[in-house]
Amino acid sequence: MEKLIRTNSRGRLLYSIEKNEFYIEFGLVNFTLSMQEYLVFERELKIVSNDFSMYSSTNTIKVPVNKAGFSLKLTPEELISFKDLFGFKTKDMISFKLKINYSMN
Repeated sequence: MEKLIRTNSRGRLLYSIEKNEFYIEFGLVNFTLSMQEYLVFERELKIVSNDFSMYSSTNTIKVPVNKAGFSLKLTPEELISFKDLFGFKTKDMISFKLKINYSMN
């Protein structure tokens, strides 16, 4: 039996009681993590920087997943949503813009 832990518009986080595994669905990616793998992944996700001011909306941020040695490449908006799926609150993305004065006076 799977228990729904959290959901948002981009994915779901479920826990299988029989298998003692977490099931993560996010966008087009689905994967499972054992309890130990989940705890390591959650700790790694916490340390991914929340400073999105230097990223444009097209840049991707690498989120390593130790299982099978793969990584997720997420845009800043996707990363905010992904962290929200795990219960981590992040500030909304702040756009980085330089204020340039083109006045010749």
